[in-house]
Amino acid sequence: MTDIEPDAQLRRSFVYRKLQDLGARFAPLNGGAVAIDFGEDFEDEARLARRLAITDLSPLPRTGFKGAGTIEWLQSQDVTIWPDSNKGYRQAGGETALRLAPSEILLIDSLSGGGGFINKLNAAWAWSQERPRKAIGYPMPRADSHCWFAISGQYADLM
Repeated sequence: MTDIEPDAQLRRSFVYRKLQDLGARFAPLNGGAVAIDFGEDFEDEARLARRLAITDLSPLPRTGFKGAGTIEWLQSQDVTIWPDSNKGYRQAGGETALRLAPSEILLIDSLSGGGGFINKLNAAWAWSQERPRKAIGYPMPRADSHCWFAISGQYADLM
């Protein structure tokens, strides 16, 4: 991976300046800058991360859909969603569909950050010309309005 300047990217984390102050090095991913390490010895960083780590995933792709017909439309797009709200449903490619409410879904990409799943769904959504229109919900873009952090390690549950 190449060390890049986050300011040169169109997308970057909401906390990239804090990460820079801590010595983070960045690499490009999905048109954005992602912190990859802090320039220390890999084994030292890995040892610390096994104890407790916070990972900024904010530049990774995510989107949402909401409203009448959302669940049925997403299922027609091969998204696996079960009836329970406030749960996440793993998809075949490692992505996750989070059912926030009966008709609201947040979709987050896999940790590889390729964005294919998210891009496919965003491209597939469109109002049809039929009248009356079939209920398919409406998009709720999430990429630039929400942070996404992952907490991991031995002490994550205590945090």
